[in-house]
Amino acid sequence: MELYLERFAWQGQLDGRLLARALHANAAEPVLSTSRMLALSFTRESEIAVPSPLVDRDRDGILSLDGEVEPAVPALVDYAFTLGPYGYLAGDRELPSIPDQLEGISVPLIALQGENDAFTRPVDLERIRERSVDLRREDLFVIVPGAGHALGPASHPVDDLHRPPLPGALDPLVSWLVEQAR
Repeated sequence: MELYLERFAWQGQLDGRLLARALHANAAEPVLSTSRMLALSFTRESEIAVPSPLVDRDRDGILSLDGEVEPAVPALVDYAFTLGPYGYLAGDRELPSIPDQLEGISVPLIALQGENDAFTRPVDLERIRERSVDLRREDLFVIVPGAGHALGPASHPVDDLHRPPLPGALDPLVSWLVEQAR
């Protein structure tokens, strides 16, 4: 999140206008929804966002990236994945992980992931691949360079805006399906 906000900060700080610009920008939904938690009040029409007093510790209306935002990030992420926008993924509502389910799956799998996926971390795909190897499965794992979650162009996870797939991004899937049909 901080790398995203640095684009809008002036001398490492975000006032209400700069924060509003960051919240209005075109960025991946996880980045924007987490960034919105920095604001107490904000609408699409707002030119000024009021920083949350939970983050604006000195109550000056300006967020210091190093002194206020960075220390707040762990709590914001915890909130996002419990009571916040991604709470549906928490606790007993969470599905078992794919590595934990692989042993019970008898069909081959293919996983395509964009290099700049804002929704699924590369380490998650690596954990699935490692478990697949451990189980001596013959699954296929493909990282699509320059792509986001929907395999459309994304130069960075912040830029993962679910664009249509890049030309050729689905070629490994088509080839794999043809091979499986044989």
